Amino acid sequence: MNTNLKALVLAGGNKKINHINKHFIKLKNKVVVQNSIDALYGNNIQDITLVCKKADIGSALDLEGRVNIIESKNNFAENLELAKELADKKEDCVLVLYGDHPFIRDYSLKYFLEKCDIEKYDAFHGVPTKEAIDFFKEFYHVGYVHAREFEFRAGSMLLIKPHKIDYSFLNTIYKIRIQEKIINNVGLLGMIVSTLRKKFGWDTLGALALYFRHIGIRFLYNHGSELYYNKLKNSESSSIKYLEDYTARVLSLNGERINVKAVPMPFGELSMDIDNFKDYKNYEENYDKILKIMKKEEILASI
Repeated sequence: MNTNLKALVLAGGNKKINHINKHFIKLKNKVVVQNSIDALYGNNIQDITLVCKKADIGSALDLEGRVNIIESKNNFAENLELAKELADKKEDCVLVLYGDHPFIRDYSLKYFLEKCDIEKYDAFHGVPTKEAIDFFKEFYHVGYVHAREFEFRAGSMLLIKPHKIDYSFLNTIYKIRIQEKIINNVGLLGMIVSTLRKKFGWDTLGALALYFRHIGIRFLYNHGSELYYNKLKNSESSSIKYLEDYTARVLSLNGERINVKAVPMPFGELSMDIDNFKDYKNYEENYDKILKIMKKEEILASI
């Protein structure tokens, strides 16, 4: 599958560290997004498109003359939709990597691709498990999705059939995030509840708990989350299968149901992105320690 697979590397956005776009800052003498590109080269994936602001590309980035450049759109959802330009047919797959994850490696990408059965599924997301992420817990703290089978966090790898996906919901989510950033709490609450009720039929308790977290009312968030979790933990709706089916419902285009697969990943570093200066300094100061743990993970995953 790798020989003809096309890849999209997402490196847009406006977040800067030391006045440099976070995807193009150097971590230990290597531009962050170069790690994603090198992982693709290491898997013999040559047709690579980088989505970014062209003005952000520095001379230190090694594109080797083989990377196409597309100007970044307004948000993640619009950039993801650019994958349609790389897929000629409805059943064609495109690999999507995030450009702000400095610890993507060719062996973890190889593991992900080997787990993707494109004959049965239309979209895959590599999700690092809590068990793997815990190896790195001294370096950063994260929240998890609590599924019945295992806990996990969103990762940095997607494999999708772009022409089968409805991108409108993703755009709605990013509108919600804009509301969050400008601290328009009424607008945020309204958009969350409206989105969940109209399109998904989700329990609004979870939405309200999320809302309370956004506006800083920790007690109500913690209490609401506990009630929500206790309600769901023993039900079918806390299973991985339910989450996959739910995601499929959300992303299905024109009522044509797609099949979604979460791929458990034994590489905790795939959840470690650079979102701010604190992340950057933490990874820089602990870089060698992180690489040692990654080496142990690679050996364990190969057994």
